Amino acid sequence: MYTDWKEQLDKNGYILIENIIDTEIVNKTKEGILKDKLKVDMMEYANFMIKKVCETLNTEIDFLKIRVSNNNNSVDAGGFHRDVICLKEWYPVMTCLTYFDDTVMEVIEGSHKINKLNFFEANNILNNHVKQINIKAGNILLFYSTLLHRGIFTNNSPNRRVIQVFDCFEKHNDHTDKIASILGTEKTNNLIILLHKFNLSSSIFNLFAYYNFISGTSKFEDEAFADKIGYCMLSSEGQVKRWDYVPFTGEEQPINLYVINPNKKHFGDNILTEHRNEWYYKYYLRQIIIYIIYSLLFIIFIISMIVLIIKKSQ
Repeated sequence: MYTDWKEQLDKNGYILIENIIDTEIVNKTKEGILKDKLKVDMMEYANFMIKKVCETLNTEIDFLKIRVSNNNNSVDAGGFHRDVICLKEWYPVMTCLTYFDDTVMEVIEGSHKINKLNFFEANNILNNHVKQINIKAGNILLFYSTLLHRGIFTNNSPNRRVIQVFDCFEKHNDHTDKIASILGTEKTNNLIILLHKFNLSSSIFNLFAYYNFISGTSKFEDEAFADKIGYCMLSSEGQVKRWDYVPFTGEEQPINLYVINPNKKHFGDNILTEHRNEWYYKYYLRQIIIYIIYSLLFIIFIISMIVLIIKKSQ
């Protein structure tokens, strides 16, 4: 059934693997995923999950880190984003995830190799290539980490338990040593979490995120930044600080933190604070400022036109 999985992955940027994990295992595992902590070793589950994927697709995959969330990752996941940004050439790095509750994800098909578009090109892609994927509990979504995607949080379900396995490579083509991790800020932004609970505010935030990721920086800036930090790929934490090596103690573990694969914990070194600040300005703050200015100019233009029409009618 999945003999052509690489062709599907290359064309659309993702592949949905259905009925791969037994329902009993899914139900048993999700009982240990609470709102604020984990009562089960999810690194063990991640290894089991990747093993099932490898058996199904007849390949070998290794990974750098995992993260488990339960409705508390909307700050980053609620708007279109890429898990990894390739600053120079493109690399076949993947993300593998499974939900323990039925949910919906939205992707922009084919966007894994699309970058640096102008506004009109980006708008065309957004209008014609968005697809919602209904994911049943226990199904596995494997996608290129450069694919633009987002979670849907507006249904306000009590649980949205998910394990995400990041920075995956086929073992014969592993480029983990080329990935740098960008630390997030110290605290969760509760305002942004709230915004993602409502359709209108979530849609507006999502538009900002989409245009930022698909056309926010130039190729020259990306390559210059790669040369400065010595890495070709960036694996961003987004706005929340989550990087931590927290092995399972046998009792509980913090939720919504990255847990580094013990076999890979010497990779993924974080970049200097000064470089992180530069990244934050170029890839987030600068675009927000530009969008605000454009929005204000548009509002001024509309008001001016209304005033002009009123004056002419008098």
